[in-house]
Amino acid sequence: MTEHRFDRRATPAAIQAAATWFARLRGPDGPRLRPAYARWRLRNAARAKVAAEIDDVWGLAGALADDPAIRELVDGAPSAAPTRVGRGQGAAWTRRAAALAVFVLAGAAGGGLALHFGVGAPVRSEVYQTAQGEQRSVTLSDGSTIRLDTATRLTVEMRPRRRDIRLAEGRARFVAARDPARPFVVEAGPARVEALGTVFDVRLDAGSAAVNLFKGAVEVRNTEHGSVRPVRLAPGDGVRVPASAAPLKIARFDRDGAWGWSDGRLVFAGASLAEVAAELNRYGPGRMVVTGASGQRFRGELKAGDVDGAATVLSALYDLSVRRAPNGDMVLAPR
Repeated sequence: MTEHRFDRRATPAAIQAAATWFARLRGPDGPRLRPAYARWRLRNAARAKVAAEIDDVWGLAGALADDPAIRELVDGAPSAAPTRVGRGQGAAWTRRAAALAVFVLAGAAGGGLALHFGVGAPVRSEVYQTAQGEQRSVTLSDGSTIRLDTATRLTVEMRPRRRDIRLAEGRARFVAARDPARPFVVEAGPARVEALGTVFDVRLDAGSAAVNLFKGAVEVRNTEHGSVRPVRLAPGDGVRVPASAAPLKIARFDRDGAWGWSDGRLVFAGASLAEVAAELNRYGPGRMVVTGASGQRFRGELKAGDVDGAATVLSALYDLSVRRAPNGDMVLAPR
């Protein structure tokens, strides 16, 4: 038995509405209705999510369209699909759309948000995480790989029509296996990144998300503010998605420097010493504190997790004293 369970925040009414839109868009009036559909989705991020999940269910419904039990249900079910069938559409399409509507409407009427099918495999959620100072790589069932940075947690769901990853904290590099039929989607805070076959980083910090693209192409959008125009990145492009409704601005980044974290190198291009210390402290186990010189700028490379080594380098460059506080912190200050 295959189960598709909608997001818990989705109401039966929202699921039914998304299914109705889905069927109408595939009818003869689909092109005319698309602008209204886009506005409907933009008004609410939850609607957009449910609409995407309906697309998954559509793939499963297609396998059931000719099932005798479905035919029997369809004959007596309320239809969410258009009553007119356009040129090139036949009874098989109508049964498929109606099969989708039957399952959605039945689930909504019964107060349940799960759809059950007799074919395929269940959607499984896998959680991957790293401790402070730890990095790890995982390979997904489709051949995609993910490199998790320190203190990172994410969830992976491999769906029939989409590959979903939710980054809850930290940073990760994604090498998405190419599959045009199944977009590779990463959500991180306010950001949604969609790709096919590509290599990119996503980092979540204090409610905002940063995306750097190394290979291929991705589309990035702000899911919390639908009025913000999405952007498409080319290799070498980066963008930060804030929690606000500010426009997304593409900027070029140093590809070699940005790649370094995955092999233990932290590369800085004019970062303040306060920023350098904050980045080092993400990896632990020691902690660096800079007082009185935090505005000094550093260009160079340090080893992730090596606070002692970093203190030696920085103290020599900026003539700083180094002492270890009673709590174990490495404190740097002007001499």
